[in-house]
Amino acid sequence: MGANRMYEGPARAAEEITVITVPYVLDLISVDGSQASVPAHGATYDIEILPGAHEVSVRYYDPHAEEVPGTDDVYRTEPFILVFNTDAGARYVMRYETAMQNPDLSSTGLKVWVEDAATGERRGEERTPGVTSKTDTVHVAEAELDASAASAEDQLKSWWKRATADERERFLDWTAEGR
Repeated sequence: MGANRMYEGPARAAEEITVITVPYVLDLISVDGSQASVPAHGATYDIEILPGAHEVSVRYYDPHAEEVPGTDDVYRTEPFILVFNTDAGARYVMRYETAMQNPDLSSTGLKVWVEDAATGERRGEERTPGVTSKTDTVHVAEAELDASAASAEDQLKSWWKRATADERERFLDWTAEGR
């Protein structure tokens, strides 16, 4: 299967683009504000982007973790943003580490980053997103914010649908403070 092109216009030569390999447990939601369209299966998949600065919305989800009885391992996160820069002609890999792989992560459960496949250099910031466990699953809405929404009210409604119960509660508390 070929890479998923995440830039507009005609296909470009390999030396003009960046390829990022994403493991199946990292659910790519959007790239630079554009909704991602990625395969629903496979160990990994590749995306093609133009070189430069990027913001990628992603969440961790391991459907197989649910099958491990008697564990409280993290298997889902809220969506979070990775910010990083890429070079033309380079290949990168999104990497992750769980508490099972690194006991130092027990309080946070997960770390995610982007790494140069050739040099191992980490690009941008490592993220330790808010995580949930098997016993405290958060059902995250699949819908992305519609960037073409006609009004701020439409955008707020879209984000409300995406928010967890806890995020909604914090938002309501914030609005009650008169902000």
